[in-house]
Formats: sequence, C-alpha cells, structure tokens
Amino acid sequence: MKDLAQSIFIPIEERIKGTISSGFGDWDRHIKGLKLGEITIVFARNGEGKSTWASQFIAHHINENRKSYLFSGELSENKIQEWLYKQVVGSDDKHYRTVNTKYGKVRELKSQVINLVKKWHEGRLYIYDMKVDKIKRDTKRLFEDMFNAKEKGVDLFVIDNLMTAFVMNDGTINSDQSNFVQDCKNFAINNNVHVVLLAHPNKSQDELDATALQGNLKKNDVSGSGNISNKADNIIAIERIWKLKDHDYEDNVPDAFITSLKDREDGQRALFKYWFSHKTLRFYNNTTDMTANYDWQKDGKQSKLPF
Repeated sequence: MKDLAQSIFIPIEERIKGTISSGFGDWDRHIKGLKLGEITIVFARNGEGKSTWASQFIAHHINENRKSYLFSGELSENKIQEWLYKQVVGSDDKHYRTVNTKYGKVRELKSQVINLVKKWHEGRLYIYDMKVDKIKRDTKRLFEDMFNAKEKGVDLFVIDNLMTAFVMNDGTINSDQSNFVQDCKNFAINNNVHVVLLAHPNKSQDELDATALQGNLKKNDVSGSGNISNKADNIIAIERIWKLKDHDYEDNVPDAFITSLKDREDGQRALFKYWFSHKTLRFYNNTTDMTANYDWQKDGKQSKLPF
C-alpha cells in the first residue's frame, strides 16, 4: 500500500518527451503525441485506407530519423515498397518513367529515384520476413523478431493486421485475439516502444456517402473480443466517404473521416476531415501537407542528379 501523496507528479513537459508524432497534425495535437509503452488500434473496413494511413505514418517517422518495424499479413514486399515509395516521392513527373506493358502505359518510379529512397530509409525500416513462415505463422517468432528490431533502435511497431498476425482456431478466436493484444501491450511496456495494430470492424456498417456528417464506427466495433478495445490506449476509425466521380474535387466534401474514439490523454472524442491525393497517395488537410517533402532527395542533390 502506498499513499498517493508521496508519488511525484510528472509535468506535461516531461510526459511528452520522446513521444511519437504520426504526421497527422490535428490528431497529434489532440492526443499530444503517441506515448512509448502504449498501443494504438486503427480500424477500417476493407479498402478504406488503414494501410495507406500506416504507410504515411511510417514515412513520417523515418523522416524524423526514427526507426520503424512493419508486419504485413496482406501486402507483399513489392507492394509495400511501391506504395510507400510513391508516397515519399510525390507526383513530380521528373521522378517517373513511362513503361509500355500489355495492359497499356504504366507510370513507374525511375531506378535512380528508387535507389535514393532505399538509401534514405536504409537501417530505419524493418519488415517481418514472411518467407520464414511458409507453413504456419508463429507469434513467438514474431515477438522475437520485434525484440531484435527493438535492439536496433526501433520504437514504432506496426502490425497490419490483427486478423492475419497469426493462425487462429475458430473456437478460440476471440480469446486468441485478446491474448495477442495483451502480448503487444506487454511488449510496448517492457521495451518502452509504441505498437500500432490495424484491424477490421467486427460487423457490417453502412458505408458513408457524400451526405455523411460523421463516421458511424464506434469503439466497440473493433473486430474480436470487447477486451481488445479495453486494452488499447488509443483507438481511431478511418472511414472512406464514397462520392460520385463529379464530386471528387468539392472542397466541402472530404474523402474520409478519421475519428479518435479513445485516448488516454483527455478521453475526448474528436472528428477529423481528410482528403486523399491520388497523385501522392497521401491523406491531407490543413494540418497535414499533401506535398510535404521528405529527405530522400538530399543524396541526389549532392550527386548532382536532375531532381
């Protein structure tokens, strides 16, 4: 037993030291940064942007000269590279080449640009090697891999997604998921890192159209046991707004709602409106720049490459 009055009160200046910013400015300010030793759950319906959000977050983290780890049970290594690299490079035509294929002309990053981006993130982005687990995925191996990444200085771990992180039995799926989230929480606490889990909703909700004023996903809609949301320190939902083609550029109709449903900082919900650039593959609004520059071009300028 301890008298709480004997505990030292830690001021906000100390509490936010070492916190991680996601690059999504309004959400960062709302939660005052992602704290080490905590976990965040990001969930969305299929195809509504959670992997895109995570990739943009990782790009920002790398550009802050910090290290990330990504487990993806859905995307191949090549697809991870393709999406991340286009987000990092942006839309400038001078960085691309046009390739004639049997499906028509395809816009592809130039090889020298790819090499510069690789040099930019070398030693700062590690991924889980799926080729090791050809027969059965093993969570013990995953956490061993994550610990090895922690030893290399990684402080942000992204698991995409909860349902594909391991092989589950139908009869124990909820308890398996709950236990896995607790293991992630323990890993975050014991290693002073932050873990982000991507997940799906556990039931069908109506998709949003251009008349929507807010999202319709709630905290308890996270797939699996209710214990999952209880264990999380932060929860956000990403919901795409499906618009007719001729509405794509209406400034008053966003492309997605990102809703903060839970946070340990002040417990307040918040709704953020985001647009999506098909040119840069980035979410953006007035706090998150669609054309933010990353540091990958530094070596190109030093080498006098035409960028």
